Amino acid sequence: MCADLARDHEVVRIDLHDADVLLDVRDVDALARVFAGCETVVHLAGVVSVEASWEDVAGPNIAGTYARSSGPARRREAGDLRQLEPHVGMHEIDNLPAIYEPGFGLVVRTDTPYRPDSLYGVWKAFGETLGRYYSDNHACK
Repeated sequence: MCADLARDHEVVRIDLHDADVLLDVRDVDALARVFAGCETVVHLAGVVSVEASWEDVAGPNIAGTYARSSGPARRREAGDLRQLEPHVGMHEIDNLPAIYEPGFGLVVRTDTPYRPDSLYGVWKAFGETLGRYYSDNHACK
């Protein structure tokens, strides 16, 4: 994904190792500094297994999603960040369940309650809810 984005955008990869910037995605202040000057943030860090334990998802997934949203939201209020992208990763692309197949018959609306099937799903629901909070209360798109 980074290579595709880099064709049209400047991409800064952040990770604990093998990245442009080495840091922990749970560090709100460090992320806020790295995000300075960015117009868009795409969060792909996290454990992407439906078998993941709470210990697996609590750090990079839950705390990382909060840190990814919190620092940029403060910057958005200052007027220099346009949007936070939802965290959609390769798990969603490569492991699409049958419900995404045409003709499955399930209709999901914006008011349909979350029904996560795993702690990974809980993280995804958390990210959606946190995104709504920042959208509604901090003018983030």
